[in-house]
Amino acid sequence: MSWPRKVCSLPLVQFAALVALAFFQLCLKIPVLDSCLIRDEGMYGYQGRLVLLGYHPILDAWENKPYGIYYWSAFWQLVTGTHSAFTLRLASWAAWVGILIGAFYYNRIH
Repeated sequence: MSWPRKVCSLPLVQFAALVALAFFQLCLKIPVLDSCLIRDEGMYGYQGRLVLLGYHPILDAWENKPYGIYYWSAFWQLVTGTHSAFTLRLASWAAWVGILIGAFYYNRIH
């Protein structure tokens, strides 16, 4: 299977649908954006904080998730300068939007 030379530009209707989905998902998160973290989100934040302090995830503080999740959390904590629940939920929303767009484009070229 060969890769296409050029991926077609995104039609306006499909772009609007992606923006609407991202906005809808953000609206679902608004009531809990700053509430306390539970289970996985808290662990992502903790591991991300350890990455910023120079520790290595899994070796220094073990958890069985992929490395990328912790580095993504650390990136958002570094960019915003805080490790609040709002920051971590914003990071999860941004990851969700990225996955949505990636899946859409992957589906278009295959």
